[in-house]
Amino acid sequence: MSPATPNPPPVAEWLLKVCLPKGRVGKSILGDTREEFTQDLREVGPARANRRYWRSVFSLVCRFAPYAETGRSSARSSNKGYQDMISSVWFDARNAARLLLRRPALTLIAVVSLGLGIGANTAIFSLVRTILLTPLPYPDSHELVELFRIDEEVTGMNPTVSRVSSLWAVPYEVHRDWVEMAPVFIDAGGYSGTGVTLRGPDGPMGLMAGVFTSGAFGALGVPAAMGRTFLPEDDAVGATPVAVLSQGLWRTRFGEDPGIIGETLELDGTAYTVVGVMPARFSFPDHSYRLWISFSDDQKTSPVRNAGYMKVLGRLAPSITIEQARLEMAQVASRIGEAYPEEAKHGIGIFSQKDLIVSDSGTGLLISLGAVGLVLLIACTNIAGLFLVRATERRREMGVRRALGAGRHRLVGQQMSESLLLSLLGGAAGALLAIFGMEPFLSLMPDDLPRLGEMQVDWRLLATAGGFALLTGFLTGFLPALRAAGTPITAVLQEGGRSLAGGRSRTRTQAALVVSQIALAFVLLFGAGLFVRSMVRLLAVEPGFEPEGALIASVGIPPSIDTWEDAFVHFREFEARIRALAGVDEVGAASQMPFSGGWSAPPATVETAEGLWDGILHVSSVTPSYHAAMGIPVVAGRPLSPDDGADSEPVVVVSQALAEMMTPGESPLGRRIRVDVRGDSIWRTVVGVVGDVRYRLNRSPMRMAYAPVEQRPGVLDNWVIRTGSDPAALVSPVRGAAQEIHPEGSSSVQVLDEAIRRSSAVISARFSVILLGSLAALAAGLAILGVYGVLAYLVQLRSREIGIQLAMGADQSRVLRNVLFRGLAMAGVGLGIGAGLSLGLGQVLESQLFGIRSMDPAAFLAAGGLMVGATLAASFLPARKAASLDPVEVLKGE
Repeated sequence: MSPATPNPPPVAEWLLKVCLPKGRVGKSILGDTREEFTQDLREVGPARANRRYWRSVFSLVCRFAPYAETGRSSARSSNKGYQDMISSVWFDARNAARLLLRRPALTLIAVVSLGLGIGANTAIFSLVRTILLTPLPYPDSHELVELFRIDEEVTGMNPTVSRVSSLWAVPYEVHRDWVEMAPVFIDAGGYSGTGVTLRGPDGPMGLMAGVFTSGAFGALGVPAAMGRTFLPEDDAVGATPVAVLSQGLWRTRFGEDPGIIGETLELDGTAYTVVGVMPARFSFPDHSYRLWISFSDDQKTSPVRNAGYMKVLGRLAPSITIEQARLEMAQVASRIGEAYPEEAKHGIGIFSQKDLIVSDSGTGLLISLGAVGLVLLIACTNIAGLFLVRATERRREMGVRRALGAGRHRLVGQQMSESLLLSLLGGAAGALLAIFGMEPFLSLMPDDLPRLGEMQVDWRLLATAGGFALLTGFLTGFLPALRAAGTPITAVLQEGGRSLAGGRSRTRTQAALVVSQIALAFVLLFGAGLFVRSMVRLLAVEPGFEPEGALIASVGIPPSIDTWEDAFVHFREFEARIRALAGVDEVGAASQMPFSGGWSAPPATVETAEGLWDGILHVSSVTPSYHAAMGIPVVAGRPLSPDDGADSEPVVVVSQALAEMMTPGESPLGRRIRVDVRGDSIWRTVVGVVGDVRYRLNRSPMRMAYAPVEQRPGVLDNWVIRTGSDPAALVSPVRGAAQEIHPEGSSSVQVLDEAIRRSSAVISARFSVILLGSLAALAAGLAILGVYGVLAYLVQLRSREIGIQLAMGADQSRVLRNVLFRGLAMAGVGLGIGAGLSLGLGQVLESQLFGIRSMDPAAFLAAGGLMVGATLAASFLPARKAASLDPVEVLKGE
């Protein structure tokens, strides 16, 4: 028995039966279609036969749906309504496509304008959604909080300072008290970060490692993808050091080996047992961390309570609010202060984890979202103006259709179909722009922008583009469609010749739209000017040292070195190797360095003119040649010298900012400073004052104290090398010297100028300039296109009037001036409105600017001048066309 012949797709066949005319014609077409399907089955197979059948069905539905017969039953009546709807939508779509293809240049301009506006909005909105709106990628992330030790007398309750500078971190002992004494947390634990060198068969590899307790992993609530995270027994003194790998490190370094669990890694000379691998999207505290290790026994047993290096993460109990937790932790701080009087002045701050992550980014992202929103609004008004012109041109057509019985809703539907089709094309272009432009767009972002690793192109981005497209289609088409459908029949039938009644009112509407475009474009240009001026001021800031001709290097210490004496031998050997390189003029080192090393801010006591001052002080251990190598000037007293050894009088050099705090208007020489850290609580005499140094370009100089490394041992892993030649030529030799002295370590060497250009402040400023500048240029271009369109339409509308004036002897220059005046009048009104809006914009941008006022006159005048010049340029072509009209040809056409 031969197998039964497959039937056509049932849904397609049902749709064809519904839409074909009833009777002999419909049956004949249905039979022919089935025969074609059977033949295709034999020739090309079922898959292609089904596709061909569907194509045939769609073609026949679009052709015959308007002629399907009406049945008597209610089911047939509903089918008739469905057929009418398909017919109407299909007719309007085809008609809109034909009208758009008749003017390819206008259509292309509109699609490109909408595509740029929708694409930019989609990208920025996706970024805002990821960073600000989406919960953190942890279970019940709203319960996650971070705890800091705060001193309200020094900084107040400022979480931003705490997070950025890490001044208010805590030692292990204090963290343990908080965790044990706080009943408001389900889980809580400490964490910090450190650089480690992973040694193995593939050579040394420098990595960022998170140092975690089991409570920190428990608070995050993210289980390992393979193996486990840390357990409470891993926090015990004497426990085997353990490590958890990131998914990326497991893939790239260990080839996704499932047997890695239980294996041993050597990190800086210490053996760690791998106990787990985290999921792919886990990246706490940020995407730079490649693995997580347990704390060392030295850290667990240290009694130090005043030199902090840990942050504390907690998960609130479901019934506990942050305010309740703050009240509870205030009591904990009080009990700790009673037990340890030196901590009585410290409080405990609790802040939402998400607020800490996005606090610095929220304002800038919302500004960017507002800017791209203005661009989309300008694009919408521009397209609305074009549709007004189209509505005027089709005025007689709409009037005749109404006279023949077309309903108002039908005419609105026809007009809206054109705008919706155009906006959908723009939406498709915007989606493609967002998809393929996302990677280069993210590459311009500052590296410290939070949650960038969570950005991805998915259906939500496409849905966002579709939403913007539909909104744009409605905004651009509704007003012109409503006006076209409301055309009085009698007014249209009474029009004669080529005159366009109602042209003046439509010109005023177009002019109003263009004025709004100019106002919004001026606002964006003004904002871009502010950011350009801010960046110029930022790059012109004197950092307090000489970056030209200098290299900075970060060089690790071999794990075999475990005493300060051996460390000094290592430092001297490395310094000798660098000084022996050709072209090196000076070499210095410090435990912290601008644009390179971290910050050390221990508690300190300072002798001031008013008595003893207790607070946080930035302290750096340096070599005697450090200030000379950095180009930091000595303004009073003497610099540090090689004679300031371990057996000589303890001395310190202070910055001008610290000197001014100690003795305003007087010399601080002879005053004393004590750093209140265990093993370093000795008084040091101030012997010199050096210039202030900015560790970040956009921040004020810090109060700094510099102690000789011989007297205050510190890890000299930050080096500066000064040369009189090209510093880039020394990068490879310095890196080679670092590898020679520490073959298994990782090192970083870069030109100091380049390090400044790569700093977060400069990258953020550059990103703001590029983004807002690009949007402002696009907005200005759209606004100028609108000016040109209005004036060109005005010249076309008044060609008969202008021709008569020229025939009666009117001067061509006068006609030229009249058109130019109209353009400048629109620009003047738009600039006036834009100036008012800019007052509010300046207040919003003030926190993002550096070194300028929010109403900077230069930015204001530059934006106004650009708009006026561009308006004149856009007005010139229509004005010249008006002045060059031939009266005979114009009147002959009439």
